[in-house]
Amino acid sequence: MSLMPIGDGREMALPPGSETPGCLEAPRRWLAPVIACLIVWLLMRAVFFTGIAGSDDMYHMRFAALWDRAPVNHWEARLLPNALIACAMKLFGRTELAAVLPCAAASLAILGSVLYWCRHHATVRHAWWAGLLVA
Repeated sequence: MSLMPIGDGREMALPPGSETPGCLEAPRRWLAPVIACLIVWLLMRAVFFTGIAGSDDMYHMRFAALWDRAPVNHWEARLLPNALIACAMKLFGRTELAAVLPCAAASLAILGSVLYWCRHHATVRHAWWAGLLVA
C-alpha cells in the first residue's frame, strides 16, 4: 500500500490497486461518478423539498422583498443570504423556488468542491463515496 501526501505534510493511505491519484486517471472514468452524484443531488432536493417552513424563512423572504429598511431582527440581519434571496426573487419572481435557489446553489457548490478535491487528491473510488455522501 503506497502513501500519498496531502497538503499539510501528512500522508493518506490509498487502498491497494489504486496507486495513481485521481488527476492522473483517465477523464472518462470521472464522468460516471460526477453524473451519478449530480442525479442523486437533484433527486434528494426534489424528494425532500420543504420550501418555506417556519417563521425564519418568512423573515428572510420579507426582508428580501422589502430591502429598503433596516433589519428588525437577527434573521433579517443576515445580509448576504437575504441579498441572494432578493436577487433570485427579482430574477424568478416571488416564489418558493426562488427563495430556496441560493441554498440549492450553495449545496451544489459544496458537491462540486468535494468532487474537485477527490479529482486532484484521491481516486475515482473515493469520489463515488464522498460525492454520494455529500449529495
